[in-house]
Amino acid sequence: MEVVINLLIVIGAFISMEAVAWLTHKYVMHGFLWYLHRDHHQKEPGFFEKISLKVENVPVFEKNILKVEKSKRPGFCQSHLRALF
Repeated sequence: MEVVINLLIVIGAFISMEAVAWLTHKYVMHGFLWYLHRDHHQKEPGFFEKISLKVENVPVFEKNILKVEKSKRPGFCQSHLRALF
């Protein structure tokens, strides 16, 4: 019975994640982020797409957010990493 429950959880998680990905693509990427996503559908010369720039900059934004939080609350990063692992 435990195997069946675990299998249902995995299948449910997969279906949920696919639904969120589809909805995000349809309503976010084809909505207010269309200016970044357009060249994914309309191939133009060049190796990178505009969306590549966004994805590559995410770690930069996260690093800056952590710097600000760390300056506001010393020990912020260490306590959160300890909670995760």
